[in-house]
Amino acid sequence: MAHGLLLLALLPGLAAEVLTVDDAAARINYGIDRVRFPQAVRAGGRVRDHVSIERAEERADGRGVLAHLAHRLELEGAEAPACVAVTLTLFTRETS
Repeated sequence: MAHGLLLLALLPGLAAEVLTVDDAAARINYGIDRVRFPQAVRAGGRVRDHVSIERAEERADGRGVLAHLAHRLELEGAEAPACVAVTLTLFTRETS
């Protein structure tokens, strides 16, 4: 079985495949909120991520945007998702 931390480690890479920010100097994994593992993933299981922007907030110092990305990691052939989580990604701006 896949460990839950392995599934969490996949989320930033999967999100980067569908979400690009052209003027960001860096993309920083800032944290994870509300994590659940409703379904176990057996070895060889195939997963697919559905990701959406829950909200985005300008940092108070003006140096970037903190995005809250909602993930639903579906497991092929299962009704329940393998993982449901909100990741926090900080997109920074170049500073002069």
